[in-house]
Formats: sequence, structure tokens, C-alpha cells
Amino acid sequence: MVIVHDRVPDMKKYPPLPDIFLDNVPHIPWAFHMCEWTGTLLLLIWLCVLLFHKYRFILLRRFFALSGTVFLLRCVTMLITSLSVPGTHLQCNPRHSDDNETGLMDVLSK
Repeated sequence: MVIVHDRVPDMKKYPPLPDIFLDNVPHIPWAFHMCEWTGTLLLLIWLCVLLFHKYRFILLRRFFALSGTVFLLRCVTMLITSLSVPGTHLQCNPRHSDDNETGLMDVLSK
């Protein structure tokens, strides 16, 4: 994912790709936050299922196998395509340094 993030094209040179649906629907600023709240709610439901399920370790094993496979395939797909940033409301800033210690401090400070 870090390699893919570093290869994102410049937004000024490569604007977001046209989209029939998004071009005709106004930008809803609270939609991204609602998506995050929905994901958090689904996580809480999943944790409740794990807490009360008899075979929770089998469920965890399947969850990690599926999540790992999907994440790996997503990384490969994103590395191959290298699409532009999907919208002007997203900021994709480059990394500041290649030093591992500085990079770790950047991650921990965010």
C-alpha cells in the first residue's frame, strides 16, 4: 500500500476520472463520516458475535484468511492500475523522508 501511495499521479496533471453518477449528484460532506460510523457499527456487531459464538476461533481464522486474501489482491490491483485520486476532496501527500525512524515517528504522531 505504501508503494501504491507513492505512485499516485499528480492531481493537477491527472484530474479525477469522470463518473456519470458522481457528476450528477452533489457532494455530500457528511457521507464519508457516515461511512466510517457504519464501519464502526459493523465492527462492534462482529465483536459481539465473536464474544458469544461457540466456535469463535474458527470464525476468526476464516475472517483473517478472507481479509488477508482480499487485502493482498487489492494491493496487487492498485499497484497494477495506478489510477488518479478519485476526487478533489482527498489529499494524497507524499512521504517526507525515507528514514525508517522518521517514518515511524510520522505514523505514531498521526
